[in-house]
This record gives sequence, structure tokens and C-alpha cells, in this order.
Amino acid sequence: MESSPDKPVSYKSSLIRNPSFCNVTARRRTDSSSEREVIQGGIRKHPNHVTLGGGSSDDDTDSSNPGIEKIPVPLVEKTERELGSVSTPRILEQMLGPCPAPPHLQLTVSLVPAAWSGSSLDGEAITLVYAKIIEEERPHEQLRLLQMSPVYWREFRIKRDRTGAGQTSPSMPHNPLQSIMYSHLMSVTVMFSSVHEGYLYHIPGHIRRPGKGVGVQRIATYPFTSPILDLVLEPSLLHALTETGLETYTLRSGYHTVREAEAVDNKNNACPPTSTPICLIGLRPFIGVKKLLLANTRLVLIAEPAETIVSQSDTNNWTIYSLHLPSHLDLYKDMLTVADMNAGAPHGFLQLLCEAHMVVRTWLHRLTWLQVMKPHGIEITQQDIDLVKQCFQESCLRLADHYMTCKGSKQNKLSIPYFRMSKLSTSEVLQRNNSTSPLPLGLIKYIEELVLNPASDENILDAAVADKIISVLGEHSLSNLVKLVIASPALRGFKTRQTLDFIEKDLKNFNNEFSVEASHAIAAVLVGGTGDWMSMVPPVQLSTTLLAHYHLLFDPGTKGSQECFSEFAITIRLNVPVVFVEICVSLIESKLCSLGQILHLLLQTFMSIVTSPTAAADNAGILQLFLETYFIELITESSNIKALVPLDADQQQALLTLVRSYLAGLVHPLPGPVLDDSILLSGPADMFGPRHEYLDFLPPFNTLENKQTEPTLLKLQSLLSSVFCDNNCRETVSRYVDEHQGVIGELSLQVLSQPVSKEATALLSVTCPGALTSYCKTLGKKSDIWAASLEALLTQPPNPGNHQALENLLEEMSRTFPPDHLAELLPAGDEFQHYLTESKRIHQAAKMQALIVATGQKLLESLTL
Repeated sequence: MESSPDKPVSYKSSLIRNPSFCNVTARRRTDSSSEREVIQGGIRKHPNHVTLGGGSSDDDTDSSNPGIEKIPVPLVEKTERELGSVSTPRILEQMLGPCPAPPHLQLTVSLVPAAWSGSSLDGEAITLVYAKIIEEERPHEQLRLLQMSPVYWREFRIKRDRTGAGQTSPSMPHNPLQSIMYSHLMSVTVMFSSVHEGYLYHIPGHIRRPGKGVGVQRIATYPFTSPILDLVLEPSLLHALTETGLETYTLRSGYHTVREAEAVDNKNNACPPTSTPICLIGLRPFIGVKKLLLANTRLVLIAEPAETIVSQSDTNNWTIYSLHLPSHLDLYKDMLTVADMNAGAPHGFLQLLCEAHMVVRTWLHRLTWLQVMKPHGIEITQQDIDLVKQCFQESCLRLADHYMTCKGSKQNKLSIPYFRMSKLSTSEVLQRNNSTSPLPLGLIKYIEELVLNPASDENILDAAVADKIISVLGEHSLSNLVKLVIASPALRGFKTRQTLDFIEKDLKNFNNEFSVEASHAIAAVLVGGTGDWMSMVPPVQLSTTLLAHYHLLFDPGTKGSQECFSEFAITIRLNVPVVFVEICVSLIESKLCSLGQILHLLLQTFMSIVTSPTAAADNAGILQLFLETYFIELITESSNIKALVPLDADQQQALLTLVRSYLAGLVHPLPGPVLDDSILLSGPADMFGPRHEYLDFLPPFNTLENKQTEPTLLKLQSLLSSVFCDNNCRETVSRYVDEHQGVIGELSLQVLSQPVSKEATALLSVTCPGALTSYCKTLGKKSDIWAASLEALLTQPPNPGNHQALENLLEEMSRTFPPDHLAELLPAGDEFQHYLTESKRIHQAAKMQALIVATGQKLLESLTL
């Protein structure tokens, strides 16, 4: 499964499908064909599906391989697997501890008085491994040939309390049940066999809490070719003497001892997997051999004479075979040679590399231990250790080179710890594979780890290293360079000119729609490029990418300063202000920031730092645009607008700020961007909800042919007509109108800022009587308001305008109120009787219509269809 090097490795910024983010920009532009997000395929796969031959698509960067897929079944996965075994019947029952001894076994701990005179010791026996042959197999099977081999390392496994060199603290006397080197004990290798199989167990050197370390495990089952007679263990090999000869296998205990004693995090330290198959590396026939002995450099076999020879001779002569054991370095080199011969078979090649690595790794720890203990007849020099250490680093480098070319994400990541374990310098690692195109995925992972999570001895600020990283990625994998620039403050603060040249060279290759990639444009701006690139990115793509890296928008506060918007955020605000405010609202909806925090940042960054009157007006326009966007989205996403009130403290403060912004805009219109009509459900007249109808009969809209010429007034009227408007808003508007006589829309603002009362009807009857009818209709059947309006019009001096307003009001009252109620509201006089007659006619017609509808409904219900 090939993976394009220009596709960032593990680049997860598809936030439109991420439920933890709310993307306002994407939501508003969902119906725009130019911004529609297309998900390839549309088929949701099982999260653990595996493509045969290509690994898991969750681990690989390209899932285009149409291979056969398998889905792991939990029931099958639960079945116990014995590593290295063939399909033999299960003949062994086992119990792994630590746990109490089985009830039928009686164990006691006794102390020889001479070992620790004058003291008492309480001990409890625990069971670590309990194994037995099943009942059906006991007539022809038995367990035997028990071997136990402790593994000591020079490093301490546990800390010892010492008062001085080699002196144990009196408060911590030595335990007579433990050796003096107990603190160096890493593990115990336990091996025994049945007739045809060998069973290998790993036992930790120290009992630890559950979940810590590897624990007690059966780590391998060895299937021998014929019944076994004897066996011996080397640090990395198992020699088994069978009826047909000598069989030699790799020993699995080293894999688990390393994991027991070291922190294997696959970042700075790695170890081959324990699932690596067992290798049969030797098979030599012998006849009549009965015993096997292991010396330092020799393997001794003792064979009894054949029956025919014994019958013909008076003496019974036994045969001794003394085999020279290859050193661990020779074994390591032979394994590498065979691995190179099998380079065309990836699995066999990797298996031999892992075995060679574990041979030399195990032997390195063995040598350092022998150097300390200095056993009789064995002399370990520093040169011997340095030679083995050199081979160990070579094996790490071979494994790193192999994992670097693997296609699966989990595998190519393993090149990182093995490169670090090889002690190769960063420059040398980058130099090894920088000439190939496409770059190996493992090298990309290594560079990513080097930049984002460097080890203590790695420094990307070194000029040669940084230059090499930028050159390699810029020439062969620009998308990954872009990814690292966005993710790493250190990289984008160093060699910026070189990075910018690579990115802008790619940006200048426009596509047919004259748009550029969001990540490339962001990276260019971060390293000093022009902000014009932002305006060339499709808005949804830009907002999605920015939300993925929203931390770039903020500069953390220091001891002497507070948090504020970054220079990068200011660049976005200047070039794509609509997307900027939508991102701010998205952060609030995603609960990454609060409304109060964003409002504070806007006021602090954009309103406090003013360089000119024009800049101040632009900043005020952005603040107004943000508040409009917030409240519009609050209304749009709510299924019940009335449930939004009462507003919380931050929302009330934001609402008052928006009202003041609109009031200031009536005198000095604010420049700057406006929300595109294509992404709004309504225009400014209905931005926060429908305006009251009577506002169209008030100045200035009663004389304007195009209401859109006064968008600020329309927005303010819509806001004051909405459920959000409270007493604070009305008082703010009322004070402003009193202080700014003659402001545009003065009358409408006076009416909207007053509570519903007779004063408002009196004001309208004097200034704009033609709006009274619509004003009363807006308020519904409030008879006192209708009566007050009628009284106010009757007291006005007679003129055509007042006369027409009075007729309109009376006609509407005859349609609104029933005759008996209308009679109470109308003044005495014959001139009003025809309105009462009209009311009776209208309401009788309404009753007749209701009767016809009810009769028709009953008739339909009585029909049997």
C-alpha cells in the first residue's frame, strides 16, 4: 500500500466530522457547491479492519489498496495462542502466580538457626508456576528436565539502602532468604519439558504490583522433533538433546527480561516483539547420546556404546563429544549473514534481524555483569565490552533501516527509537536516506519526532540539522514541512527565509479555481509571508485548518502581560475578517473559550491598541461583526428562542456592547466587512428576528423606497424587537436618543425604548398618526392601548392625515373586537355606529364560516370509506 510523501503523516484536521468542534464557517456554507465537503467512499469501516498484504488501514497513510479485508472477531482473538507451538494436543494444565499454593500441597518455610542466630523469621510461601500433565496423558507423559537460570544485570533492579560502599544499613539487615546480589536480579528463566515439548517460563526477579512489569508468563512452547533426553540453556540459546540428535533453538527469555528491566516506550528505547517466532538454528544427528553438559566454551555430549559393541567387548566404553560453542558475536554475525541472504523475504529477514539483535543485547548485559563479578577463569576487558556494544549499535541501525522503509505507521515509527539507540548523530541519520524520492515514511516520522519531541541530546536549532531538515522536506515532502512549521515554534523561528521560499514556490502554482491549500498559506504567514495568501483559501478549508491549530491565534501571557491575540491572528483579521470572527464564535461554541474571554481579547488587542482613527473604526467594525455573528448563531442553533432568555452576564454585556455599537454607527457609520447575504438566512431587517410592522410606517422608512440604505438602523430595530431586548437595552437607547437629538430613526427608537403605555400612543398620534393602527395590531387585543390610541387621534386637530389615520384605526378595531366589546370602546355618537354595524357583519360571517367548517368535518367523520 503506497503512501504519497506529500501527504502529511497522521495529519488529522478533518474537523467538520469531529464532534468536539463546531465549525460555524462550514455550517453556514453547507449549501454552497464550491464549499461542499466530499467524503470519499462514504463507507464506514470497522475500526480494527485489516487489509491483507497491506496492514491495517488505520496505521497506513493510504487506504487505496482494493485488497481483501478481514475483520478480527473477538471470540477468535480470545482463544489462547501458544507461541512457537505446532498443532499438538494440549497436555499441560498450569496456574501462574503469584498466588497461594494449591490446597493439596503442604509447604513450610524453616530457618536454619546458624544462618541468622538470635533472630526469628516469618516467611510465607507463594506459588509462581504450578504445572501438571492432564489426567488423560499421564500414562505416557511426564514433566522433567527442570532448569532454572537467574539473569543478573549490572544495573540495580531495586534500590538498596547503603550507609557506605558495600555496607548495608543496620536498619535494613540482609534477608537470609535472598542472595547478596538480589538487587541485581532481573528475572529467572524456568524451563522444563514433557516427552515431546519444552515449556519456557519467565519469572520476574521481584514481585511487583499487578499491572507492573511483564509478570509471570509462559513465553514459549518448543515442539521437538523426537522425544527429548536432556536440555541446557545459554543466555540466548536452548540446546535440546533428543533421541535423534542435538537441536538448537533461540531462547525467548531475553525478549521478556528486557521488558521487565527496562522502560520500553518505543520513543527512546525499543525491543523486538515477543511474538517473534522461534528459530531452529541447529539440527545435528547423534546416536546413543544420553547426557548433555554445558561449559564456558564447550558443549559436551556423552553417548553409551551400542549393544553389539558391548556384547563383543569386555569393557563398556562411552563416547564423549566435545563441541566448540560459537561466541555470541560469531552467532550474531552468522545471523546477519543469513538475514542478508533472505532480504527478499521481509518476514524472514526481520525475524533474523530481531534474533541477532537480542543475541548481542543479551550478551552485552551478560558481559557487564561478568566484568563486575570477575568469576574464576573468565576475564572480561573493556575492549570486549566495547566490541559487543559496537555490534549492538550496529544491530539497532540495521533494525532502524528496515523499519524506515515499512509502509505501516506502527512499524515505521519504530525506526525512531532504534536510531536513537544506535547513537548515530542526527546529521548522519538525515544523510543516510535523504537522496531517495519519495522519502521513506520512517524518515518522515523520524524528522517529525526530532522536531516535535527531541531527546535531550538532539537539537534542531543546530544550523546544520535545521538546514538539512528544511532542505530534505522542502525538496521531497513539502506537505510534511508545512505540517511541522505549523506544529513547531522552534522550526518556524529558525531558517524562515529558506522555509518560506519552498512554500511560496508551491503556492504560486495556482489551481484552476485560483485557490491555495489552507495549511500551506498558514505556514507561509507563520514564517513571514504575506497575509494575502489567506484570502485565496476557500473559507471552509481555512476555518477547518485554523480550528485544528487554534492555539496559533493566541500569545500566552507572561508575568508582566496578559494573554492576547497573536500577530498571526491579527493577520487573519486583516485579510479574512469574516472567517476570523466565525472562528472566534466556533471556539465559543466548542467550549474552548468563553464569550467573556473572546470579548476581552478583542477589546484588549484591537480596541486598546489604536494607531489611527481609521484603524479604530476598523476595529470597532470587527467587534460589531463578531457580536452579530455570535447572536445570529445563538438564534439559528436554538430550537426555542424564548429559552435563551434570561441571558447570562457575559451575554448581557455583549448585547449592550452591540447596542452601543449600532447607536454609534447611526452617527458615524462603521467601515469594514459585512456578513455575506449568501451565508445568512435573512437580511439586516430580520437579523435577530422580525422587526415590528409599524416601524415601516415611521421615519425614515415611511419615505424610503429602499430600506437597505440604512442597514445599521434595521439591525438595531431588529435587535430591539427581539426577545433579547431587556430594560438595560431600552435604557441605553433612551439615554442615547435624548443626548443626540435628530439622530436618524429617532422616533422609532423612542417608541422601541419605551414600555408599552399610553405615552407611546400619544407620541405617535402627534408625530406619525399613520403608524398607530399598525402599532396597535402589533400589540394584539390590548383594549386599553386601542382606546388610548382612539382618544389620542380624536383630540388631534382635524386634517387629512389625522382623518385618514382615524378611519384606518376604526376599521381595524371593527375587525379585531367583537361587537359588544367594540361598543364599550367607541365614543358616543351616530358617526361611529356604522363601524359597530360592520363589526357585527364581520363577526357573523366568521361564525357562519366556522359553522360550515364544523359541519363539513362532522360529515367527513361520519362517512365510511
